[in-house]
Amino acid sequence: MPLVLRQLKLTSSTDETNFEAILGGGSVLSIPFFQRPYKWQTARCYQLELDILRLVEGEDDVHFVGAIIMHQLPSGPAELAVDEIIDGQQRLTTVYLYLCAAIHALALAGEAEEAAQLFRRYIVTNVPTGRRSNLRLQPSGEDQGDLNVVIRELTTMRQLEPALVGTHINLLPSDERKHGRVETNYKRAKRFYRLQSAEGGSDRIREIYTALLQQLSVVVIDVNDPTNGPKIFDSLNSRQEPMTIGDLVRNDVFLRVALEDPEQAIEIDREAWQPFYSAFKTDSKDYFDAYFFPFGLIHEPNLRKSEVYPTLKREWGRMSPVEVIDSLAVFQPDFLDLVIGGNRSEHAPSTVLRLDRLRRANLPASALPFLMQLSHAMRTGAVGVGPGDGILDVIDAFLTRRAICGFEPTGLHAVFKRLWLDCDNWYTPQRVAAEIKKHKTVSWPTDAEVSAAVLQRHLAGATIVPYLFQELDAVEGALPSPVMYVERVLPEKPDDAWTQFTDEEVANTRDLLANLVPLSESPSQRALREPYDEKRRRFAEEPAFGSTRSVAAEYARWDIEAVSSRARRLQELVLERWPDGMG
Repeated sequence: MPLVLRQLKLTSSTDETNFEAILGGGSVLSIPFFQRPYKWQTARCYQLELDILRLVEGEDDVHFVGAIIMHQLPSGPAELAVDEIIDGQQRLTTVYLYLCAAIHALALAGEAEEAAQLFRRYIVTNVPTGRRSNLRLQPSGEDQGDLNVVIRELTTMRQLEPALVGTHINLLPSDERKHGRVETNYKRAKRFYRLQSAEGGSDRIREIYTALLQQLSVVVIDVNDPTNGPKIFDSLNSRQEPMTIGDLVRNDVFLRVALEDPEQAIEIDREAWQPFYSAFKTDSKDYFDAYFFPFGLIHEPNLRKSEVYPTLKREWGRMSPVEVIDSLAVFQPDFLDLVIGGNRSEHAPSTVLRLDRLRRANLPASALPFLMQLSHAMRTGAVGVGPGDGILDVIDAFLTRRAICGFEPTGLHAVFKRLWLDCDNWYTPQRVAAEIKKHKTVSWPTDAEVSAAVLQRHLAGATIVPYLFQELDAVEGALPSPVMYVERVLPEKPDDAWTQFTDEEVANTRDLLANLVPLSESPSQRALREPYDEKRRRFAEEPAFGSTRSVAAEYARWDIEAVSSRARRLQELVLERWPDGMG
């Protein structure tokens, strides 16, 4: 058993403790069934081993490993308490695995009785838990099969098995082996003990597991409301890998069914949750967590982000996991069409085109609650295609005009979170425009302001510019070509070939919209510095964008007069394409 050491602490806090108290205490430690899997990499295990050896060698008396946040689940009076781990999964699992490896090493060293005592005290419990397994640590479903492999190896060791006779062992219910980090790090821990025992025998093993249990210090935070866990975690860990609303939602969906029937939980995960969850993933990005704030605002427009999960939880009440997933999926196709593109909502082609415009214009997230509801109403027939398309045109004009003028998105949240309710079942372009214009602190740019921005504002590098050129070049009813590059006609740093511009004119002209052209391929750095005659020949051959070809066709010389002429033409086109709102 561990060498007898006094309780070593870094603080006087009663919340500071060690793993001997946590793993040998009066509770089972449960990681939510569908929590992310254990993932400590080799470098972290190596650092833990160095920290333990410093303790063993007396270089340190105690080593602080952070905080564990937990929430006690309801249990019967005759049952062992169950603490759900909100944060601390990685550290707890690692210490548990290194204890398992210590038991393995002791058994090999001929210390079977000591190994069996450690097993009965820290690895399993004989007190009823109300669960199907009596392991002290019960990991997420994805890690359960691998931990069962570890426990089976220990309990079937010929050196240890006789000492465990009479020990009650119920393995974890999910037995699918994943060959993940649980097995990998357990094997590493066994190698660590093997190397150390070669130097100091069973005494060295004993010193190591004593340090592991008694000299690794941790602060335990027991929260009454599990939704507060991520807030505390963020503060303690400088926002490194925080739990998200999506994590909380997933854990809540499966909590009751996972406790009572893990096989059913796995079936629900496969048949209902995974199709819902995987739809949020693209090759390069996962939009799952981004869905819940706009979804929550649809249900309660005044929610703060921190209030989304508690509000949804109250709405779900005693709904089954499948019913919860079905309720979450109501606006999923509308959200995905807006942020990823496509037509999961099966809209008319004219609506698909308008939704895609908003996506390409870098739609602010604040507009999602209104647009998700509009899309849903259009696909269910509550709003007709004609009025719906008109509303989308109004939103496009409002947001694009603001972007051209450089207005910050500040205040848009207040506009859009209640816009659906503010329209009071009267969903027309005129009504939507009128409701937006009621927000006096959020400007709808006038024609004069938009004209001034097109003529004078330095727009090079603005995220709206590719969208402007796509739309001004678009063929009616067709999705436009992607803009791969926006080139300055007058280069950013012109050489002697551009003497038709004074230094002041260069500074005032090079970043104007009129000096920019869209390209379907990125040019070389040499091409960017070419004289206009050479650029003109290249622009004339641009395959996708007629506005670029028209620069070559209309302007034999690129000077301040040419820039002014094109600016006036772009001004007319922009005001025609994105007119002032109605109402």
